[in-house]
Amino acid sequence: MQILSRRIHNSYWIASLVILSGLTFFVYTSGERSGENFDENKFTLEVNSIITSVDISSPGVNLNFEFLEGEWIVNDSFRMDPGMRDAFFTVISSIKVKKPAGINQKDSLINFLKTSGSKVRIINNQNLIKSYLVGGDELSGVSYFMDSDDEAPYEVILPGYKSYVAGIYSVPLKDWRNRFLFELDWSSLKSILVDYINNESPGFSVNYKEDFFYLNNNSQPIDSAVIFDYIGELMNLQAERFLLPEEDLAYDSLAASLPLAKVVLVTIGSNDQVLEVFPTIKERRLTLARYNGELLVLFNPRSLGPVLIHNEHWE
Repeated sequence: MQILSRRIHNSYWIASLVILSGLTFFVYTSGERSGENFDENKFTLEVNSIITSVDISSPGVNLNFEFLEGEWIVNDSFRMDPGMRDAFFTVISSIKVKKPAGINQKDSLINFLKTSGSKVRIINNQNLIKSYLVGGDELSGVSYFMDSDDEAPYEVILPGYKSYVAGIYSVPLKDWRNRFLFELDWSSLKSILVDYINNESPGFSVNYKEDFFYLNNNSQPIDSAVIFDYIGELMNLQAERFLLPEEDLAYDSLAASLPLAKVVLVTIGSNDQVLEVFPTIKERRLTLARYNGELLVLFNPRSLGPVLIHNEHWE
């Protein structure tokens, strides 16, 4: 990165001295001293780097990303959302140093990053590739990185973007979860149950027997195009977002009531997956559901329509 320089014209001697003095003080305190060299790729991950895990720890966030069997797993619990995955790896592979922190803010920044920043460790098996502290000011959009081995904070940017770079390191755990909710492979699927609670419309069940899928224990198998389309709807069911307990009291209250419907997937070698869907609250855009008895999820009602079907759909 080319270092900015300032040229002082000598048209008026006295005025030039005043301007030069002012500029000298500004450049010295802002960290943009002419001739100062720094590595703009100090925190940038090299293109051919191999990563097996990432740790992010801060007062509010403790995350671990592990690459296992072709997928990134968050905190040994769930698959990483593809959009969040792409955004995160774009940041760590494209981040650039804009300039060193100014002398007048260096000490306060060091203290801030050590006490309130996020510590990031990027690892290949047992080898530490990068380790640095991250923080910033969300209101101004300015982000700072500091190598864990020194006390030299730098202002950083993501070329081509105006987003707050440090923000991705403080994203809460729930927002890293893959929003494609059901983990499903049709070849391991044993049964599907859709049950409508306190509703005149009957539910249905789909069961795999020896050769194919059957509806409600009928003697004839389901049309292959119909069942695979429905399995595709289940696999592509995507949440809008996840809720923390007490994040929204109206939804918390609704979750304490009876659900409108329940979807149960039974697969070979895995625990049952249960989705309870609640009635949509008037004047609320999103519909509440609960996954596996504990995770509160919000859906666009239109995305639930192809899943919450009735018997006549199969005819």
